[in-house]
Amino acid sequence: MNFQFGTVKLLDYQSRWGELEKRNNPFAAVVMTHLKIDEVRSLNSGIIF
Repeated sequence: MNFQFGTVKLLDYQSRWGELEKRNNPFAAVVMTHLKIDEVRSLNSGIIF
């Protein structure tokens, strides 16, 4: 048995946010979550708690 999976760069989906919102696919939700977390991290990168 052999499995092959293509690879994608999740940051490439930032410009396709609307497309992800319309999909009824759990992986679209995972990608959107990752993109939002990355966005928040970059906004808070200069904040020290």
